[in-house]
Formats: sequence, structure tokens, C-alpha cells
Amino acid sequence: MNKTLLLLFLFLVSQADAQDLNSFTKLKSAGPIPDFFVKFLDDKIAADNELLKNDNSISNKNAEDFSALTNYNLQQLIQGGKVLYGDPLTVYANGVLDKLKEASDKDLDYVQLFTLKSNEVNAFATHQGVIFITVGLIGQLENEAQLAFVLAHELTHVIEKHNQLSYQHTQDLVKRSRYGDQAISSYYKYSKDNEEEADKAGFKLALKAGYKAESLNKTFTVLLYSYLPIDEQVLDFSFLENEHFSIPDRYKIKEQLIHTISAEEDIDDEFHTHPNIKSRRQNIDDILRANQMDNQSKVYLYGSEESFIELRTLARFEMMNIFIRGADYVKGLYHSLIMRKAHPENEFLLNSQSMVWYGLSAFENRSDGTPYSLSYRKHEGEIQHLYYFLNKLSRNEISTLATQQVWQNSLTHPENTFLKSLRIAVLRDFVSFDKNELRSFGATPPAQVDSAEVADNTPEKELSKYEKIARKRKANDSEESLYYSLLNIINEKDFILAVDEAKDKLAAQKKRDKEVQVENWKPKKSSMDVPSLIMTTPNFYIQDNRKSAKSNVKKNDLNETNLVNLVKENADKLDIKLNFVDNFRDPGFTTENYNEFSQLYDYIGERSQFEGLDFIPYNAQYMDSLTKKYNSKYVGLIGIYTEIERRPFNAGYALLSAVVFYAFPVYLKWQLTVDKTTDYGFFILNLDTHNPAFSSTKYFNADMNIHLQNAHIYNSLNQIRKK
Repeated sequence: MNKTLLLLFLFLVSQADAQDLNSFTKLKSAGPIPDFFVKFLDDKIAADNELLKNDNSISNKNAEDFSALTNYNLQQLIQGGKVLYGDPLTVYANGVLDKLKEASDKDLDYVQLFTLKSNEVNAFATHQGVIFITVGLIGQLENEAQLAFVLAHELTHVIEKHNQLSYQHTQDLVKRSRYGDQAISSYYKYSKDNEEEADKAGFKLALKAGYKAESLNKTFTVLLYSYLPIDEQVLDFSFLENEHFSIPDRYKIKEQLIHTISAEEDIDDEFHTHPNIKSRRQNIDDILRANQMDNQSKVYLYGSEESFIELRTLARFEMMNIFIRGADYVKGLYHSLIMRKAHPENEFLLNSQSMVWYGLSAFENRSDGTPYSLSYRKHEGEIQHLYYFLNKLSRNEISTLATQQVWQNSLTHPENTFLKSLRIAVLRDFVSFDKNELRSFGATPPAQVDSAEVADNTPEKELSKYEKIARKRKANDSEESLYYSLLNIINEKDFILAVDEAKDKLAAQKKRDKEVQVENWKPKKSSMDVPSLIMTTPNFYIQDNRKSAKSNVKKNDLNETNLVNLVKENADKLDIKLNFVDNFRDPGFTTENYNEFSQLYDYIGERSQFEGLDFIPYNAQYMDSLTKKYNSKYVGLIGIYTEIERRPFNAGYALLSAVVFYAFPVYLKWQLTVDKTTDYGFFILNLDTHNPAFSSTKYFNADMNIHLQNAHIYNSLNQIRKK
């Protein structure tokens, strides 16, 4: 790309970015769908096997398993809807990657880069030449040079074939010690020698490309503090307070409890995958000294400081979506407070911050467990103040402040339909507390009187025992603390009516729950009639420890294809129209389809956090287009999970059977028995109510053959279709 085209491109990106922040919803993929995404798994594995035939970094015995497992896990990652391509983050990072490719002596045209929707500050590369960077990484970096160093580090892993070496080492451990981890992250963890090599070679490559040595070196500082939020800003409680309500001191962490930031460069790294930061800096010291005086090097080669900051802001906006999808609410709230200081009127940030409060209230009041922790002792820096504050609030107080925040935001943005739905939903928990009668809150400001008349300035030593107790009780009265918290909304007619309606709904729901409990013993048939069903590809997973990894992978892929066909055939018999939104095997599968299913997966992933709760997911606001397109409000999910395990040899039992002859047949039968277990699940989710509409689950002490699969799929579909 020549300089004129580059400048034009950066101008267009910056303009699109600026517009996106005003009407931002979430990052989406763009352009043609990459061939790698839709290529059949068998074809990927076959191509990989050819490349690995003469690769001395991995044994021939392990090569086929390595190829099968890594390609399968990559496919699972891509088909999970969390990978972005053609979006501004990926486009920019690929531009930086191209600068590094040009500087390398190797042919690296085959290397591809994609962005992963994760807030973890990370990047990893596969031996196929696929580099993934995370949204969280872009959100933390200071400049383009730091991004270049991270990418050069990952390129070195590809060039030096560290993945193969890592897998070879892992397989040897499995063989000797009978343990291993098949999670995708385990294939991209390297030895410290590999990491040091990647640092040195990556640093040299970034320097050769023309990046400034000093800026590259500061990447280590970013990584050192990457576990902290994007900024260290003092927690300002003013967003919760009004003229007559302020947060009492007892909710604010005491100085002696505050954990200072403890990250150290020279930590003991014996059990870490990477060398410590001090060692990593020392490894490049000689290279750094030799290049410090190079006045030709730059911080920005592909973009500019302005375009990079705009890009990082876009990543930080997307981080809010990721916090909410994973119900990581406390970090999400602190993140939104930081972002709203720079973008106070941004509607996306307003919506997402309101969602965080609603989610906190729902989880704290109606869930037995939470996917987050309110423990302030595990955190450092300014965010610890927020953890302490939320930890000290009662469930009722959280519901009250959630109501205050959601309603306050909604009343100031009356046209925002999402906030309108949220402000009704948040009252579900608020009215569940008997104390939360509106008369329990101040409807009018306190009378203005001379503070000297009401101030109690009597020294502690002059008070009696009972006066001291009375003073302490008054200071600790939580109801008094929140008395004026709703002052800005409590006189609003819409709020008063909504509270009354919420009470009526809660009473009716309690009555229905009692009736259901009485009639639960009676077997009931489904009353659903679903002529059209939105479907996700059935998830089939089998793990057979008698077979090779390659065999398991191929069986999983084949069975998933067969399962899709079974669902289609049975749906045809029952006159149910199926709409598969994630069919990568369809030749007509496009980027529009990819974004569509990615959106649905975000919704399902978020909703799955709230098992058993009546809950409105944040991503529910994007589901209307899906229901209209497919003329259905139901989403179907099918999963079959099978484990087949040969019993390990037990020397003690074998010896006992040899000594006691009649015990040998019993031992032999036990030893040769194969343990088989299968879980089958069929679920229907209602996109209008956002609640489960139907479920059928089975557990078998057997492998689920195709005939059994067919019978259960037909039975499940038959229950949701009236004919």
C-alpha cells in the first residue's frame, strides 16, 4: 500500500471510529470470510500432515495427533463466535504485522492475524501461522511500537516452531506420568528458553522494521501491570450521590486495609511459564544499548498516534461488552466509570453501566452462586475501593442503588428503549424487600436549618455510655444512610406507578409458584407449538481414552455432521422449519451469517450465567432482527457428551487375583470392562422472555449410538410441535 492510499485508509478508519463511538454497539467482522474459517477439518488436518512430514521438531508418531488436536481446537475457537476479522482492530494489527513481515528474511506470507474477544491481556500463535491478539491487549497498550513487539514475539514462535517443540515435550510427560491438559492454552505455552528466544529475536525484528528501541522496551512495563484496569483513577462516589445523600464513611475502605500495587520485576518465576520481567529486560539489554542512538527509528510506522489512540478507545469500548457477557460486573463497573469520564454522554456506556447494576442486583438477590467475587482482599490499586464498597452493601442496599442508577439514567434518556425495559426489570428485586416501601425514603429534601442547631459536637469523652451507643447506632443505621438516595426519582409519576406494578407482578408470581409446587407431581406434556426454530449446530463431543487424539477428533467431527443431518430429517418429519445460523459447512455462509451467529452466541453465553433466574440479558436488545428474519422466537440447543474410559491397570488387584485363583475371573471381567457415560441435552430458549421454554435431558451408562440419538432427537422435537 503506497503512502497516499495509507493516509486515505487511516482517515477513513478514524472517521468510522469516531462515528462508532457515538452509536457504538459492538465490534463486528467485515469483508470476505477467511478461507481458514470455512475449510473442512479433514482438509486442514491433511494439509497440516503434509507440512509436518519432514519437520524434525516433532516426532512422526506425535505429528498426526498434534495436527488433529490443534486444528480441532482452532476450529472450536472460531466456531465459538469470539474471533474477529476485518474489524478496525484486526486491520490495524495486520498492518503492523505486514511491516514486520517485510523486515524478516523469512517468507511469512502465510501468517494470518485475528482478534479474540477476550479481556485477558494476551497474544498467541499457532504452528499453522495464525496469530491471535486479544481486545484486552489492545486496550492496555500505549502505542504501536508495543504492539509491534508483541507481534514480533509471536512471529518468532511460528518461525522457530516452538509449538511443535512444546507439544513434543507435553506428550513425553503424558507418556511417563499419565497426565495432560487438552485445553487449547496448553498447546501454546512454551519453555522459558523458547520465551527468551522469542523476546530476543522479536526485539531484533521490530528494530529492523524501524521501531524505536526505547518504546519497544516499555512493553515489559505494560505487561507487568496488565492485571490492573486500564487506568488508576480514584473512585469518585458522586455518580451515586445527590445534594442530600452521600456515601457514609463506613462503606469506604480504611487506609490500613488498602493493598498497594505489589507487581515486582524480580519475582520468583520457577513455576511461571514466562521468565520474570527483570530477566526479560536483561535479555535484551545488549540489543537495547546498541540501538538507543538510532534517530531513524519511530514509534509509529503503520498508523499515527491519533489513529492508535482512537483504535485503543474502540477496544476499550468493546471490553465493556466482554465484561458483561461474562458477568464480570465489578471490573465492568470500574471500567465504565473510567470511560464515562472521557465520554460522559455516550449512550453505549450509559446502557452498559446500567446493565452492570441490574446484573449485580439480580445475582446478589436471586442466585445461590455468582461468577464474580466481591472480596476486596484479592485486589490492588484503586479498584479495591469499589470492591470494598460493594462488599459492605447489604443485598437490599445493592437493589436500592441499582434502582437509583437505572431509573436515573432512563429518566434522563427517555427515548432509550433498552433502559425502559431495564428499569422495569430492576424493580423485581427492589420490591421484594418489605422495607422498600416508598414512604421509607425521603420524598422531599430536608428543611434547611442552621447546622449549628443540629450538629452534635459534644466531645466523646463528655458523653455517657448510653449517649455513645446512641451515636454509634445512628451512624450505623443503614436505612438512614439510603433515606435520600432516591430523591431524584421518587416523585416521578412513572416510577411510582412502576413500583406498584412490580409489587402486583411479584405477588402474582408467588401465587403461581405455589400452584406449580402443588401440581408438580402430575406428569405434563409440552403445550408448545414451534413451527419454526432457530438452531445452533449440535455440539457432539466424545473422549475415548482407548483411541488416539486423531481418532477422537475425526469421530467428533463426523458425529457432529451426522447429528446435524438427524436433526434436519426429524424436523422435516414433524414439519418444523429449521434455521441453522452457524452452519460453516454451507457454501453460502457469509460474514453476515458469521456476525449473526456470533451475536446469538454472545446472548446465549450471557444468559447461561443466570441459570434459574428470570433475567434480561444485555444482548437481548440485539435479538429482534434475528426473530424477524427467521420468523421465530425460539432457539434450539443440542449437546451430546460421551466419555469412554478403559480402566487403568491395577497391580494390587492383579496380584490378589493371582494368589486367590477363583478371584481371577472376577478381576479379569473388571479389568476389561469399559466405563461409558453419555449426557444428552435438548434445550429451547425463548427470545421474547429470555427464559428456557423447554428442556429434555438424559443420562446413560452407555455410548449413544446413532439409533439412540435419532430416537431422542425425534422425541424432543415431537414434544415442541403440535400437529
